[in-house]
Amino acid sequence: MESKLLILAPYPTPENSKDGMISRVKAIDTLLENIPRTYLYVSLRNFKQSKNYKEGIVDVYSLNLLSDFRTILKLIKGHKYIYSHSIYMLSFLWILISKKNNSLTLDLHGVVPEEEKYFNKSKIRASYYKFVESQVFNRLENAICVTDTMKIHYQKKYKSFKGAFLVYSIVPDNLQVNDPYITSGIKEKNKEKIQVVYSGGAQAWQNVDLMIEFIKRNQSPRIHYTILTGDKKTFEDKLTVNNINLDSITITSRNPSDLWKDYIAADYALILRDENIVNKVACPTKLIEYLYYGLIPIVLSEEIGDYKKMGYDFIKINDFDKNTIEKPLEASSNNINIAKKLIEINQSVDLCNFILKQL
Repeated sequence: MESKLLILAPYPTPENSKDGMISRVKAIDTLLENIPRTYLYVSLRNFKQSKNYKEGIVDVYSLNLLSDFRTILKLIKGHKYIYSHSIYMLSFLWILISKKNNSLTLDLHGVVPEEEKYFNKSKIRASYYKFVESQVFNRLENAICVTDTMKIHYQKKYKSFKGAFLVYSIVPDNLQVNDPYITSGIKEKNKEKIQVVYSGGAQAWQNVDLMIEFIKRNQSPRIHYTILTGDKKTFEDKLTVNNINLDSITITSRNPSDLWKDYIAADYALILRDENIVNKVACPTKLIEYLYYGLIPIVLSEEIGDYKKMGYDFIKINDFDKNTIEKPLEASSNNINIAKKLIEINQSVDLCNFILKQL
């Protein structure tokens, strides 16, 4: 069966399922499951040995830009419809895409030039991706934004863009409605202490050092912390260096499908993002997970994506005090409803028709 769509991204597998970006890739792939498609993941440094295999009606390629250039060019030329997961996937490939021959849809994920400026502190990379982004928008037919705030940002930035915008939030596929009996059992088991959870990595934008300071300042027999991370050693080392008692802290790694148990047990959840354009337009996977299970986010800045204007419940980091903070009597129904509303909006979108208008 001939491939109808070229997707620029790593193919989602159990091995890469904990990667935040892959959560989005997998969610989109689920919507395209009946369409013959090809995944192309290109690297300048990796894949000295090219990889190609078939998974049902999906062809998967992991190729090196230099040694496999002809194959890459053939795949791009052989597909009218191309879907790229972020500007990063177009770092080297944008110049091969023609608006005349290709219908390009860009899933923006985030604001890449600004991410390079704020997080990687690289003016050179920020300038390069600013250039790439401008060139991509000249070739682009569809732009998918993860928040309405992101859409407004790009509409202002590229006023001459004549293509279509679509808002489609990042909603992980591990959200699930669980048996009330199981849920009540987990709640009952954890009713004695205030439960604070963090789910994520130790990247710079997570403000891990600030998180460690927060935990140290708010250590109490009343509070238990759960850190769900693939960077266990980083957290363990930082907690030890800061002389933090680990008896009231659980550090573990979970498969995404198992996170719900920890979320149901929790009352509050840490998401310490700085106030900048990167976070103002973002749709962090962990935040919709927190809201879906009725947790109260503990925030450094409440300006994250569309959530503030949707009226989510949160608490500022400096307002959380170990001596006065109360254990909520129940999950936040307001936050649950906001998460469900975002899911309903996503479900109302015909993404296939948006991408493949003429098929």
